[in-house]
Amino acid sequence: MGSEITCFRNILSEARNLLKSSNLSRILISRLEEMMRSITVTTDVFAAIWQARRDKEETEDAILRRLLGLPAQTAPEPVGGGRMGGFYDERSRVHFPEGRRIYRTYKGHKVEAIAQSDRWFMPATGQSFHSLHKLSQAVNNGKNENAWHNWKYRDPETGEEHLIDHLRKTPGADQE
Repeated sequence: MGSEITCFRNILSEARNLLKSSNLSRILISRLEEMMRSITVTTDVFAAIWQARRDKEETEDAILRRLLGLPAQTAPEPVGGGRMGGFYDERSRVHFPEGRRIYRTYKGHKVEAIAQSDRWFMPATGQSFHSLHKLSQAVNNGKNENAWHNWKYRDPETGEEHLIDHLRKTPGADQE
């Protein structure tokens, strides 16, 4: 592990020297720095972190800062656009930003999922899925349905609740 960190530091140093003045350098350096800060945890630990979440804690960093007694800090916005975090639905061309929560009720139970690293993560079970379809099938015992008509989200600006299908019908809505 120590040699990997040294290697990343050397790459980071070279990237800074080679690309100092371009916007690309900021993107590459940001991505390399994020790689250096990532930690690997098992699914049950990841689920436990999200189980400990309180209102307005939208990232693992925010949850862990509170649990570890560290001061709150605002996370930097993702650099650039496109598929840099969150979940991107290729077919519908809709981007759900990293940390975006969607939810639904199935047989009287509220279920929640979080867009994270091109997957949907369900904190209650610790499972993650590569598509909305697979996410829905995990909730509804494998039945086929149009997930866009069953999952909802809350607009971060207005607080209004919408079906996620609303994002396919609103040009530019919630897309980066």
